[in-house]
Amino acid sequence: MAKGIYVGVGGVAKKVKKVFVGIGGAVKKVKKVFVGVGGVPKLAYSSAEFTRFGTASLAQNKSMVGATANANYVIFAGGGDNSKGYANAEAFNISLVKTTATALSSTAINQNGGTVGNYGLLFGGTPYNSPNAGVGNVFAYNTSLVQTSPSLATARTATSSGLTIPGYACLLNIQASLYNASLVKSDMKYLLGVEEKGIVSSAIVGNYILSHAQQVSHVYVYDTSFVSHGTVNLSAAKNAEIGASNDNYALFAGGSYSLSVDAFNKSLVKTSAPSLIHGAGWTHRGGPVGISTNEYAVFAGGSYANNVDMYDNSLVKSAATNLAAGVMGGSGASNSRMAMFGGGRNGSGSTNFTNHVTAYSLE
Repeated sequence: MAKGIYVGVGGVAKKVKKVFVGIGGAVKKVKKVFVGVGGVPKLAYSSAEFTRFGTASLAQNKSMVGATANANYVIFAGGGDNSKGYANAEAFNISLVKTTATALSSTAINQNGGTVGNYGLLFGGTPYNSPNAGVGNVFAYNTSLVQTSPSLATARTATSSGLTIPGYACLLNIQASLYNASLVKSDMKYLLGVEEKGIVSSAIVGNYILSHAQQVSHVYVYDTSFVSHGTVNLSAAKNAEIGASNDNYALFAGGSYSLSVDAFNKSLVKTSAPSLIHGAGWTHRGGPVGISTNEYAVFAGGSYANNVDMYDNSLVKSAATNLAAGVMGGSGASNSRMAMFGGGRNGSGSTNFTNHVTAYSLE
């Protein structure tokens, strides 16, 4: 929950929406205010919100689009529909102006995203015509949308998870491929028991990375140096759920047969957070999109829902304005100023794909 400052107006407490200070003759917006309590800084005010501010369109109606972000842009690339795959890349700035970025070298679906330094990275995924064959291609876009192709990722199975951790953008599966701010790659032995079918979602809380494989009830725990800390248990075995984080919790939400949300704090203690909702009254949200911010873990769409559920640092749940279309297989990415969700299936028919992009401000 965003912390608040209140002032008395006519004997009534009114919440302050924005705070500004003068610095060098210029007006600057205050994002956070801290106070000292027992020698420890405590957050007293945050201007962080998650407010829908506009919509835009991709060039095609498609799903399974790769999404990443750098400081200036949210970038969508690749994806496919029932008849073909795509390699084009499109970037949106905070004003929702769209720029055509350099395309991928070939068609790709289900690419993972991560951010490090000035770069938004897209990696992993599969070729459109070989959905079970993982690839190791990596594409990095800087804040001027110049594309670079770093070394191939070693983790190149068909199901993988992308994650941003301090100092690195990562592709996680049986082996972790890490890229630093200079796009230098390092590999570390990572996950998976012999029964696993591939990592489908990951989240980070404190010094821990939590990664979940398909159709199992446990979550693998590694620290940010990739030292194993065993496993923790979800409330049930899940498939097609997604992970996201806020400052205090890593959350795993939804799934093919579930609306439940499991939250793990920095000590790996599990709490059952309030369940997702589905506007059509369905009992599951399979394939939602997760967005991680300092203030909120956000889950959007899934099973053709257009709902956007937000969990703050105290696991208080609220709802943002709905997506422009109910989707499954959508994509999303964020930077410090904005989050965007794009593409996906908006129905079970062979032509039910959308090109909608829905944008939210984090300021």
